[in-house]
Amino acid sequence: MEQNEILLMQTLYATIGKQKIQLDALRAVYDQSVKQVGALNEEIKELKEDGNKSNKKSG
Repeated sequence: MEQNEILLMQTLYATIGKQKIQLDALRAVYDQSVKQVGALNEEIKELKEDGNKSNKKSG
């Protein structure tokens, strides 16, 4: 292999490594977002139930 090919391969491997780190970070952000959305949906559900109970009492 020529020196240029070796340097190119090293650069490619380094780039792939950086992209994998970025992908892992994005996955972590996505997972956290999914958890937050789930928690918000649960809170909305509870608020709707509380609202329905209040409406039944007053109605």
